Formats: sequence, structure tokens, C-alpha cells
Amino acid sequence: MKEKIHAGHLGINSCLRRARELIFWPSMSSEIRQFVESCGTGAAFSDKQASKPLFMHPVPGRPCEKVGSDLFTFSGRDYLITVDYY
Repeated sequence: MKEKIHAGHLGINSCLRRARELIFWPSMSSEIRQFVESCGTGAAFSDKQASKPLFMHPVPGRPCEKVGSDLFTFSGRDYLITVDYY
């Protein structure tokens, strides 16, 4: 059950919230906390995410002055998303 709760490699608080919505057993909080803290995937990525500072971009003055795009796959299909920052 702990593996299913932590399948998305969420943090401790998110996993506890998710578990409380689905199930309960004695010592659930401490077991989930220990399980998440021992997760190698979470430990490998948590420092990398925390070390990047936020960067404020200036607001463009006109449409199409700044455009962002990204590629992603969902349900076996490829998508291109494009955003105009104006």
C-alpha cells in the first residue's frame, strides 16, 4: 500500500494527505514518513529542484514578442503546446 501511495514520488505531506483520503492503519503516519524518506528517487531529485531559484521574466509589450513551447506525450500521443507570454 505504501508503494501505491508514493507511486508519484510525492513529498511526505502529499503522501500523508493522499493516504488519509484512502485508508488508515495504526502508525500510518510514521511508516509513510519513513518510507518516503528512504526513497532513492525522491532523494536524487529533491536537492536539484530545491536549488533552482525562481526567475521573473519581464512582461512582453506586444503579442508574439515572447513565445514558449514544449513537447510532451500523453496517452501514447505526442503534443506540442505553445504559449504567448503577452
